[in-house]
Amino acid sequence: FPSHDSDFTVLGMSGFQVGHLFNIKGLPEQYSSNRGAFQVEEITHKIDGKQWITEVKSNFRPFYK
Repeated sequence: FPSHDSDFTVLGMSGFQVGHLFNIKGLPEQYSSNRGAFQVEEITHKIDGKQWITEVKSNFRPFYK
């Protein structure tokens, strides 16, 4: 599998932790939940005025059988 990052920004969210796994619906079959998952690598929180922003950086980790 080639490296595939999934970096995204959301309004403040405290549930993400480094190491957590997640899937994204609608991606090609090679990135489906039975073949692997995205793993959170970095989380950044920012306060901009009165807005809380969370940035999440992750990478796809294939499951090996």
